[in-house]
Amino acid sequence: MATHKINTEYGTDLLIKKVDLSFLGSVQLRGIEIRDHHKDTLIFVNRLSTSLLNAKKILDGDVKLKNIRLEDAHFYMKTYKNEQEDNLTIFIDRFGESSKDSLKPPFVLETSKIAVSNLNYQLINENDQQKIKYQAFNISGVLQDFSIVGPEVKSEIRGLSFIDSSGLGITSFSTDFEYTLSAMHFQNTSLKTLNSSIDGDVLFTYKRADLADFNNKVKVKAAFRKSTFSIRDFKKLYSELSGNDLLIFTANASGTLNNLKIQNLELTSKKGVEIFGDLSFKHFVNFDSGFTFKADLSKLSATYSDLKSILPNILGNTMPSEFSRFGRFSLNGLIKVTPEQVNANVKIASDIGSVVSNLTIANIDNIDFATYKGDIGLVNFDIGAFFNNPLFHQLSLKGAVNGSGFKLENINTSFKGVVSKFDFKDYAYHHINANGQYQNNKFDGELSVDDENLKMNFKGLADLSSAIHKFDFDADISLLNLQKTNLFTRDSIALLKGKIVIDVEGNSFENIVGNAFFKDVFYTNQEEEFTFKEFKVSSSVIEDIKRIEVESKDIANGYLSGKFTFSELLPVAQNALGSIYTNYQPYQVAENQFIDFNFTVYNQIVHVFFPEIYIDDQTKIKGKIVADKNQLKLNITSPRIEAYGNEVKDVRLLTDNQNTLYNTSLTASKLNTKYYSLSKLNLLNRTENDTLYFKSVFDGGKLSKEAFNVDFYYTINPEGKSVLAFQESTFNIKDNVWKIHPNKTFTDKIIFDLKAGEFDFSEFQINSEEQQITFTGSLKGNTEKALRADFSQVKLESFLPQIDSLDLKGVFSGNVDFLQQKGVYSPVASILIQDFEINNVLQGDLALNIIGDNSYEKYNVDLSLNSEKVKSIAASGSLDFSSTRPLIELNVFLEDFHLNAFSPLGKDVLSSLRGTASGAIKVTGFLGNPDMQGILRLKKAGMLFPYLNVDYNFDGESVVILDGQSFFFDKINLLDKKFNTKGVLDGRISHLNFELWELELNIDTDNLLILDTQNTDDALYYGTGFFKGSTSITGLTDQLTIDVNGSTQ
Repeated sequence: MATHKINTEYGTDLLIKKVDLSFLGSVQLRGIEIRDHHKDTLIFVNRLSTSLLNAKKILDGDVKLKNIRLEDAHFYMKTYKNEQEDNLTIFIDRFGESSKDSLKPPFVLETSKIAVSNLNYQLINENDQQKIKYQAFNISGVLQDFSIVGPEVKSEIRGLSFIDSSGLGITSFSTDFEYTLSAMHFQNTSLKTLNSSIDGDVLFTYKRADLADFNNKVKVKAAFRKSTFSIRDFKKLYSELSGNDLLIFTANASGTLNNLKIQNLELTSKKGVEIFGDLSFKHFVNFDSGFTFKADLSKLSATYSDLKSILPNILGNTMPSEFSRFGRFSLNGLIKVTPEQVNANVKIASDIGSVVSNLTIANIDNIDFATYKGDIGLVNFDIGAFFNNPLFHQLSLKGAVNGSGFKLENINTSFKGVVSKFDFKDYAYHHINANGQYQNNKFDGELSVDDENLKMNFKGLADLSSAIHKFDFDADISLLNLQKTNLFTRDSIALLKGKIVIDVEGNSFENIVGNAFFKDVFYTNQEEEFTFKEFKVSSSVIEDIKRIEVESKDIANGYLSGKFTFSELLPVAQNALGSIYTNYQPYQVAENQFIDFNFTVYNQIVHVFFPEIYIDDQTKIKGKIVADKNQLKLNITSPRIEAYGNEVKDVRLLTDNQNTLYNTSLTASKLNTKYYSLSKLNLLNRTENDTLYFKSVFDGGKLSKEAFNVDFYYTINPEGKSVLAFQESTFNIKDNVWKIHPNKTFTDKIIFDLKAGEFDFSEFQINSEEQQITFTGSLKGNTEKALRADFSQVKLESFLPQIDSLDLKGVFSGNVDFLQQKGVYSPVASILIQDFEINNVLQGDLALNIIGDNSYEKYNVDLSLNSEKVKSIAASGSLDFSSTRPLIELNVFLEDFHLNAFSPLGKDVLSSLRGTASGAIKVTGFLGNPDMQGILRLKKAGMLFPYLNVDYNFDGESVVILDGQSFFFDKINLLDKKFNTKGVLDGRISHLNFELWELELNIDTDNLLILDTQNTDDALYYGTGFFKGSTSITGLTDQLTIDVNGSTQ
C-alpha cells in the first residue's frame, strides 16, 4: 500500500517483493527494487532491516525510520543515450515536483543511521564510447542522520570502505554530504587508503542544465588540508606514473574539472621533491579538445628521475632527458605546456650550475629532438659534467638561440651572444662574442675573444658531421699566453701570436688532405723570442700515394712521400732493422708500404719544443723505407748538435741495411759529455750471419790523448734474447794499454731481455800487462742483483783522475760485491792497496773493508794503514750517501803518521809540512766539509810559510787541537831553520771546504825571523826581518793583515 501511494504520488517505480513485520515494530524488506524512468533497475536491495516509528505517516509521505541495515545492494547510476541527466537525478527530482495538492508537504525520508554492507556501484553513460565510467565494489560503512526532504539529500557518511574498478582499496571515506538542486557539498572529507590520506572540503555548484556537461560547466571549489598521496595508489588510477614516492601537500582548487586551477600548492615528497606555486589545467579530462597546462612556480626542487616519476606523461615527456645530468635542481618561473609546444620563462639552479631561459619549445612529442627559439643564459654551468668531458668546466653565457635537439649528437642550433666565462683545462676565458651555427657536429660562424690571455678573431667551418671531417677557417691571434691558459706549461713564459689559415679534410693524420698556412708567427719564452715568417704544410693523396710537404725558412723544408700509415711507420722501420736476424719475429703490418723523405731542419723549431736541444741550421735528414723488401736507408748530417749538456760536432750517420760492404757509418769530429770527451769518432757496422758487427776508433780525454780501438757485435740468440759482446779491443789510458777479450774465449758479453728487465754479464776481463780487472753478474728486474768485480795488481795512477795537490799511487787488489735479494741489499768491498803513496811519499799498505748497512747508500767502513809493521792510521765508522749531502762519521787513530805527504794541500798558505802526528780524531758531518774534533801531538814537525819565505821547526813536542774546521796551535815553540831564532806560535788556521783558508796567528819573540823575501813587481812587502815583540797575522790568505807591536832587530 505504501509503495503504491508513493509511486502514485511522485511518479516513481518502487517495488518491494516481501515484507516481514514483527510485533515489536521491526520490519524486514526483501527484494527492494527502485526502477528508473526507463523501467530499468536504479537501486536493488536484497535485504533492508529497520523499525517503523509511525506507519500512518509513511502513507502521507513522511517516512521516519530507526536504524537501517542495508545488505547486498546494487546501485546503477546511468545516463541514457541522447539524455543529459542521469537516472538518480531524475528520480530524486520526482520528490521535489509539485503534487496535485500544492499545499501538501514534500516527501520526507529520515533515519538516524544506515549501515551499508556489500553495496556495488556503477556509473554509466551511454553517450560515451566507454560506457562504464566508474565502478566500486563491496561498499560498506555508515550513513548517519540520513534524510531526503523533497529533492534534497543529507547525510554524515562515516567509514565507507570499498574497492574500485582500478583495484584501489579505500579503507575509509568520511564526509558531511549535502545534495541540492544547485550544489553538492562534501565538508570535512577524509579519504584513506593503506598508503594515502586526503583531507579537505569540496563544493560543486551548478545549474540544472549544467549537469549534462559536468566536466565543463559544474564549478568546483576545494580546500585540501595537509594530505598524503602515495604514487603506488595513483598508479592504479593513472598507469603512466612510476616509482613509489609519497606526496605531502596542501592546496586550494577552483574552476571546473576540465578547466581547473590549483592555488597555493605546497607539495613535498619523501624523496625530496618540492613544488610550490599555482597551477592550471585546461581540458585535463578531455585531452582531445587541446590540453593546456600553466604553472607559476615559486619553487620546484627535484632530480630529473624523481620529478618525472610523479608527473603524468603529458608533462613528464616534455622534460629533455639531458636534465638527468643536472643532479638536484631548483626551478622558478612561468611554464606553459600545450600538445604542440612548451613556453618556459624560468630560472634553474642545479648541482652543475644555473640556467636562465625564455624559450618556446615545439615538437615536444619527441622532446630530445624538439625545436626551440628564444633567449638563454648559463651561469657557472659545468659543461664538463654535462657532457662528461673532464677538460671542460664552468660556462657562463647569454644570448639568443634558434634550433633543435637537446642531445650533443643531434643539436642543430644557432647562437648569437656573449660568453662571459669559458673554463677549459682549468683556465677561465672571458669576453667572448659568438655568432654561429652548430648543426649535426658542424660549427660555422665567428668568434671574437678579448680575454686577458687570449685575443683572437676566428671565422670559419669545423664540420664533424660526415664520415670525412672538414676544417676551413681563418684565425688571427694577437695574443695567446700558452702558460697561463695551461695549454703549454713547460715554459714559465709561453706567448704566441700569428695568423693561421686551415683548409683540410680528414679524420686523422692517416687520411688528412689539404693545406695549412701560418704567417707572422711569434713565440716568446723565458729565453728568447722566436719568429716564423711563413710556414706552410700541404698534404695530398694521388692514386694511393700520400705526399706531405713542409715549406719554411724558419722551421724545415722537405717532403714525406709514399704509401704508408703513420701508425705503422715505427713497426715498418723496426722490421727492416730486425730482418737481418733469421729468428726475428716481425710486427704485422699492411703490405706494399714504402716511404721516401728528405728534410732540412732549422734550429728554431727544435729549440722551441726542446729548449735543451740545439741543432745547427742545415741539419739534413734523408731516407727511404720499403716494407716488403725490409729495406731501410737513412742519411743524417749536422754541423753541430747540443742536447742536455752534451755536444757532438760534424756528425754524419749513414745507414743502409742492404749494403754489402757496411750497414752503418757514424762519424763525428767531437763528442763532449759531462763525464768524458771523444774526438775523431769513426764507427762502422756490417751484418753477417744474423749478427751486427761494429768497429769503432776514437780518441778520448780532455786532451784527446787516450786512444780507443773497440770492436763489438750485437745479435739475438735462439731464445729471443739480445746479445752484446766485445771482441778483441784495446784502449790506452795514461800510457797503460788495456786489452779487452785478451784470451779470446767469447766470454765478454751481455745477454739481456729489455722487456723482462733481465741482464746476464758473463766474465768481462781487461788486462794491461800484470794489471787485471774482471766483472761478472746478473740483474733481474728491480728486486734481484748479483754483481762482482775483482781487481788484481791494478795501479791507482792508471785510472784515477788527476786531483789538484793530491797525487795517489799504489797497487790495487781486492773485490767488490753487490747483492740484492727481495729488497735486501748486501754490498761488500775488501780492498788492499800496496805501496800506497801520497804525493810521492810512501805510506805503507792501505787496507779497506766496506760493508753495506742493508743499503747501497749507507756503509760501515774499516781502514788501516800499516807502515814498517806499525799501524800508522786506523779508522772505523760509517758513510751515508742517502741524502743530497753525503755524511761521514769516522773515528781516526794516528800513530807516528808522516805529515809531509800532505804538504801540497797547503798550497800557498802552508808548505813543507813535516814530522809525525799521533792522536785521535772524530770526523763527522758533511763529507765535503766535515767537523773534526780531536788532539794531535806532533814530533819533529815543521812548516814553511811561502808568503813570508820563513821555514820553522816546531821545537819539542807540539799540540794541535782540531775543532770544527779549525786547527788550533797551543803555544808551539818555533825555531827558524836558517838563523835558529826562536818564538812562540799561538792561534788558529781555519778552512771552508779545504779551499778558502783564514789565518789568525800570534807570535811572541825576543828575536825571530819573520820575513825573508826578495823584491818582485807585485810584492806588498820584501826583505829580511828579525822581530822583537808580538805580531798578529790575520785574514784570508790572499788578503793577509800583519800587525806588529815591537821592533825589528
